[in-house]
Amino acid sequence: MALGKEKSKAEQKKMITIVQDTWLKPGTEEEGLQLMTRYLWSDVQSFEGFVSFSYHLFTNEDAPGHIIAFAT
Repeated sequence: MALGKEKSKAEQKKMITIVQDTWLKPGTEEEGLQLMTRYLWSDVQSFEGFVSFSYHLFTNEDAPGHIIAFAT
């Protein structure tokens, strides 16, 4: 890219953020977390411009089956 020349819209990358709020059945938390991780990985790769994958899982201390995932 030449100095001073802006990227065209086709050349610009977009950041993708996924937020998923999930309630897992009691006793299925471990399996559910594995499935959620695979789902997020597969979902984020389907977007054009995918560069890297980072995610954070948060569990509700009062309700262990309540998981919120943030992925970029």
